[in-house]
Amino acid sequence: MAEDRYDAETFMTIRETLPERGQWSELAAGRPIHFQPPETIHTFVLHNLNAHIGRLVQLGTPVFQTGLTTRKSPDTVRFPAVSLFRQAGRFDLVDAELLDEPPDWVIEIASTADRLKTMPDRVAEYVAFGVKLIWIIDATGKSVHTVGGTGDNVVTGDAVLSAAPVFDFRTTAAELLDEMPW
Repeated sequence: MAEDRYDAETFMTIRETLPERGQWSELAAGRPIHFQPPETIHTFVLHNLNAHIGRLVQLGTPVFQTGLTTRKSPDTVRFPAVSLFRQAGRFDLVDAELLDEPPDWVIEIASTADRLKTMPDRVAEYVAFGVKLIWIIDATGKSVHTVGGTGDNVVTGDAVLSAAPVFDFRTTAAELLDEMPW
């Protein structure tokens, strides 16, 4: 399968046949790639993001781990943790498995070395695709790298993390990276 090339739609149909039922697989230049399953901190970050879901829904339409076709011919499909579309009430997006339109904001969680290694390419793809704001949560480095909005920044600890001017949303890196107390 490593030599086979797929378009986005075909990849989506075979994804469940891939290792881990394709949960940690993406399509890069027509070829399936597989990531290590995330560390436990990934789950903590997702939980912390979910704590903000009410605020995110007020800003637009969030979708979670939905495929984005960031490049065509050969196709590349990425699955960021969260994609947020400015237009609220886009219920057609909520159940979608694959989208061809760029969200306004993408949040990625880099919780394994192999995923972190791909971030420069992913960011370049998202920018070329038309994403206005990108947050990369480096779960092991305890930082959030922002691209777009007010520029490129790295935020740690209790420093304010802002989605301005794309969205009126503020939090801190610590709020996103706190581990659960169990």
